[in-house]
Amino acid sequence: MSVEGSHTIVVGNWLVDVNVTHYHPGNPPDMRYDSTDPGTEPELDYDVLSAAAVGRDKGGDLNYLNEESVTQAIWEMVA
Repeated sequence: MSVEGSHTIVVGNWLVDVNVTHYHPGNPPDMRYDSTDPGTEPELDYDVLSAAAVGRDKGGDLNYLNEESVTQAIWEMVA
């Protein structure tokens, strides 16, 4: 499965369409005793294309959509 591209993910009471534009899984650190390679952190860039709220109380207002929750849901999809 390619991570880059368009995906629909569930974020709480939202269905969110995202376009992952850049994904790099990172590199683990080299744990050998003589290594100085600390590894690299994973990278992820995305755009929210649209979102639909399941609950009427949210009214589909994107201000109620938490960006950290969207990022976490994408990382869960990747794992």
